[in-house]
Amino acid sequence: MKKVLILFIICLFSFSLASAANYESFVNVVGVDNQGKGIIGNVTVEIQPGKGRILVDTKPLQGIYTQDSERIAVKIASEITGFDFSNYDVIYSIITSNAHVIDGPSAGGALALATIAAVQEKDISHSFAMTGTIEDDGSIGEVGEILAKAKAATDHGVTVFLIPKGQSTQNQYVKKVKTPEPGWYIETIEPVSVNIVKYARDNWGMGVYEVSNIREAMNYAFGEIPTGSKKNLEPINSITLPKFTSPVGDYNDFSLMVEDELTSAENNYRKASTKLSNAMLPDDTALALAELMDMSKSYIDNAKEVDGRGYYYSVANEAFKSSITSNVVEDLIDYYTSSEKESYIKDRVDKTNQEINQTLKEVEDKSNKMICNPNMFEWAVAASQRITYAKNRMESIGDEDSSPVEVFYKVNTAEQWIGISRAFMKKTTIVSAGTDCLGKFKDMAEETLKEAENQLLLEKSMGYQGYDDAEWYLEAAKTEFENGWYIASIYDATSAKTRARIGSAYESKSLDEVYSEFNKMEVVPEDLLGTIFLENSYYSIYHAVRDNSESDALLAIQTLVLSQETNDVYLEIKNNMGEPSFDWSFDWNLKLTEKDYGMILIAVLATLVIYVFVLSAKVGRLERRLGIGRKKRKLR
Repeated sequence: MKKVLILFIICLFSFSLASAANYESFVNVVGVDNQGKGIIGNVTVEIQPGKGRILVDTKPLQGIYTQDSERIAVKIASEITGFDFSNYDVIYSIITSNAHVIDGPSAGGALALATIAAVQEKDISHSFAMTGTIEDDGSIGEVGEILAKAKAATDHGVTVFLIPKGQSTQNQYVKKVKTPEPGWYIETIEPVSVNIVKYARDNWGMGVYEVSNIREAMNYAFGEIPTGSKKNLEPINSITLPKFTSPVGDYNDFSLMVEDELTSAENNYRKASTKLSNAMLPDDTALALAELMDMSKSYIDNAKEVDGRGYYYSVANEAFKSSITSNVVEDLIDYYTSSEKESYIKDRVDKTNQEINQTLKEVEDKSNKMICNPNMFEWAVAASQRITYAKNRMESIGDEDSSPVEVFYKVNTAEQWIGISRAFMKKTTIVSAGTDCLGKFKDMAEETLKEAENQLLLEKSMGYQGYDDAEWYLEAAKTEFENGWYIASIYDATSAKTRARIGSAYESKSLDEVYSEFNKMEVVPEDLLGTIFLENSYYSIYHAVRDNSESDALLAIQTLVLSQETNDVYLEIKNNMGEPSFDWSFDWNLKLTEKDYGMILIAVLATLVIYVFVLSAKVGRLERRLGIGRKKRKLR
């Protein structure tokens, strides 16, 4: 009898052990580091037979502090599921990367979800994350730094992100520097209001939803979570760059103005190469300059690869970079062999500044004729932008902190921009449209500037690092606004805003992801500047795939979006410009292209033919009226 009883007890104990199953679940958690940048980690919940303990295992061991969030999470999970945790140990394993920690109770809601999921044996998608405290009544409490957390979530492939109820609109406090007068700087901290739901949807394609309690969170976490679809990247050896064609007539006119840039770059390269081979320089200096010449040659090779295939801007841009590099080498040779090195630099800087001042006057005179012409204002904008870039580049040369290489790069870049500005001024103008329309766009320029500044500050507050280009265009827009070039300012402010927004949205994405998104976008611009951006985006994505370059891919998608944004700006300005009051003002100093001469010749010949025809008809009518007949005479 005793043996039977012992056997029964053993079986009962074995059954109890078997029925005390293990449960496990996973969930993403988000936080911020000590610089305020969003970070993402994950929590694994393990429920094992035990003594009702709540344990926390952290990697790395850096004092994860979640207060009593784990205790409340277990309590809420028990109330919702009816599960008795008294005979179980709950182990939370919290893992973050790069030795970051997730402090505070903001992961409480996620811990409760994961605990419930473990008990109910449900999976939570890796594309899901949430932030919010868990309260004793099951409500989700408020947390801070939501926008930075949302950015970290989307960067790691999260498509559904939950936040506490009432926190969709956030004020991001950003630092602004104002200059009421030259030399007087005021630094302030100002709020920038952001609707996170709209911002995340428009910029990242991520759904952000407010929840007030854990049951609402369960509906999302245990529902269908979309995953980001990726388009397979074509094999690199199958990537080809299609011929670029555009129905925009101005783009074809632009091509005639830059058609000699590649030839000029090749001449500059040959000249600098000869000068380098004949120069008496130390070996290390000669080697460094030879490397620069290799770089110059690579730009020429890139241009030749697509020359004749419709990529006029991209060819000119590669030639532009080659000419700058070759000219820098020439300047460095002259500098290193000069006995008056400081004077050489000063003379180069002074000469370029004089050229900028002269070109500024020319641009303003020509721009005043075109800027209010709905069919020509883009040419004025492009010329104004390039001379502004040249001026700002020269003003960035410091008195002490600029090396000779840096100075010569800035000088030669400015000189190339001067040349491009003058190229845009070659557009034939016979009548002047005046400048009366500019007042209509001052408010628009001011508002676009404000939007661009806020966008840039916002992205920087979320940890975006690649903002140099956006800052450059923002400064250009400010300079143009101060000059009264409001339309040019709108264009550059739009460029700054778009570059910051798209750069931040795509900086963490792989080449495959960017390439996939690029191919989903369809842009058909109606304007010159938008067409230039479109053409360059195709060229950049080709190089990104060919060279496996994520930086080129990011540039490609920035310029593709800029093509659309610029086109929208063009249409808005054109529609609001109104009809100009033209004055005859032929530009006798303009440089006509071959096409211009051809068109003028055709027009003159056509006018002569029409004039002869009309005159002949009038003579005939006069003869009939006077009764004068034409008699043929025989030759004797």
